[in-house]
Parts: sequence; C-alpha cells; structure tokens
Amino acid sequence: MIALYISDTQISLAHYSRVHSSPLLVNITTVDLQGSLVEYLSHEELAVNHLINGIQEANDKVFITGNEILISLTDALVYQETFQTEQDMSDADIITLVKWKKDKRWGPTEEKFQVFIELYNARRQGHIIYVHDFLIQAIKKILQTFSGSPVWLGTESMVLSALGKLPIMTIKLTGSHYDVIHMDRDNINGGTVIYGKSGLKCINSFGNKSSLQQLLSEKFTMRNKPPLTICLDDLSAARSKHWERFKPQQPSMFAGVRMDDSKIDPNLKLDHKIVLSTMITHPNINLGLNMFEPLRVVDRLYHEHESITAPIEDEPVDKTASKPANVDNVLLAEGADEPEPEKLIRKKRIWFYLSGQ
Repeated sequence: MIALYISDTQISLAHYSRVHSSPLLVNITTVDLQGSLVEYLSHEELAVNHLINGIQEANDKVFITGNEILISLTDALVYQETFQTEQDMSDADIITLVKWKKDKRWGPTEEKFQVFIELYNARRQGHIIYVHDFLIQAIKKILQTFSGSPVWLGTESMVLSALGKLPIMTIKLTGSHYDVIHMDRDNINGGTVIYGKSGLKCINSFGNKSSLQQLLSEKFTMRNKPPLTICLDDLSAARSKHWERFKPQQPSMFAGVRMDDSKIDPNLKLDHKIVLSTMITHPNINLGLNMFEPLRVVDRLYHEHESITAPIEDEPVDKTASKPANVDNVLLAEGADEPEPEKLIRKKRIWFYLSGQ
C-alpha cells in the first residue's frame, strides 16, 4: 500500500504493508514540486503538470504500480465551511442544502468545484469541503495511469482528527498571521489568527468563532489540559512564545511500525511526517472510505467505536515490471471512460478538458 500526502510544494509517499494489522514500512520519500500548487490553482494546466512531474519522480523512488494509494491533501488546497443542520434532516435534504450553499458561494463557477460533506455532533453540525474539480480528476487519473488504485481519505486536518480523543489544533504560519484549525469529537472551528497588544485574536473564521476565541484566550493548567497542538511550521522563538500557553505537543512518529531497513528522506517536512504516520498507523482511519465520490454524506469520518474493515494484505508485486510511459500532457476530459482498476493501464497522454479552452 502507498500513503500519499500532497501539500502546496511537496509530494511525499510511504510504501508499506498491512499484514494482520501490523504495518511494515518499506520506504518513505519526498519530492519537491516545481511550483506552488496554491499559486497555480487558477492556472490548471500548470498545476496538473507539476503534479504529473512530481508523481513521476516519486514513482522512480517508490514503486506505485499495483498498489492501493491512500491520499490526503493539505488544507491549503481546499475551501472549508461549516453549517448547522435542522433536526432529522435526511441525507437527500443535506445534499440539497449543500448544493444551494455551493451555488450561492461560487455562482457561475460552481461546476469547477467538487463538494464533500462530513457531519458532526449527532448530525447537527456539518463540515463542507470545496475542492477544485480539476485537482481531484487529475490526481485520480494520473495515479490510475500508473496502475494504482486511488482512495482519497480527505484533507490533512481530517486525517489528523483520527489521532485520538483529545482535541487537535493545527497551526500554520502565513506571513504575519496564523491559519488555525481546531477539531474535537463533535466540532470543527478555524480561521485566521493575528497577534496584537490584546493577544491572540481570531478573524475570518468558520464554525464557532466565539468558541475558538475562548480557546485562544484561555490559560491552561494541569487540571485544564490544552489540546494536542501540532505546529506545522518551524516557528521562530519569538513567534513560539505566542503559543506558550498551549504547550505544543507532537505525536511520536511511526509508533508501532516495523521498519524493514527503511530509509526516511531527510528532506521530509514535519507536517508530512505527521500526516503519513497517522495514515499508516492509526486504527481509527477507515480505509474503506473513498472521497473521490462527490456529494456523499459522511456521518463523522472516523469513529473509535466502529468496526474498521480488516486491512488489505499486500500481494507481491513484480519489481521488474516496466514503468508507465511518461505522461506529458494533461487536460480534464469530460465524460472520459474511467480505466478499469484491475487492468494494467499504460497511457502516454491523459487528455482533460479545461473550461473555456
């Protein structure tokens, strides 16, 4: 199996086996993208070509062919929104509501986005993720070209929420402010946080702004423990002082994973290590969920009490198999036939249709 994490500027892969629920890590590597995906989201061809080249280079280091590939995207590549549901709303009613929200938010460009819905707190609170359609289709088709079986587990914050019962706060430094996402068992809140004379202040929030602001202002003690805070940037000593009250913690990397003479790329960033480690090791991640299928209502992505599908045991792969041909041109093809997962696909080009071109 392959765990794949795509961030703004890097792609990282971990090749591992799951036999009798005991992960065996074979290899882990990282590839720097040729440009920022966030910067090129409005230039679809450039973003897709960066993905092609990055995955091609990663395939030279970690053999993708024939593997199930579990994918997570950085939160910087998606748009998030929370909403309240009415009592006893059916899945169909929730989908209708979200379609209305999508149309209201994106207007004439709504077809450029796919939507994924996650419910919290006994279906009373919803979490919407808007993802560029070309990004989803490109990742899916590129990996299928390498004869992989792609399964999208969700965003970075959704994967991190599986770490445990304690609430999670992720912090990303962006210029003069922080992007903060706070998740617990029943809620998700987040927004832009700035630091001024009055301390930490939340602006441009989604979810419950007052709840997040209260958390940012709270003084934690041993009896009132802070959330597990994961700093995804190497903050300077001065900036770290802003977060002293949270006593930032980090989970142990790849705990419980057997290493088969594994080599971990020294260029692997901390957030990539944390996400890949969680995807590989944590029992709360349901491997059966494929978020490439849009507009599905997921009643809480991870459940500690639910019965997780038994892990798939890796079958031996012929390492001498020829590599797929270089994919040197990509557009989003509307109505294109999906390749059958059981067939070995060899394509020289993947054609997509870009709106307006």
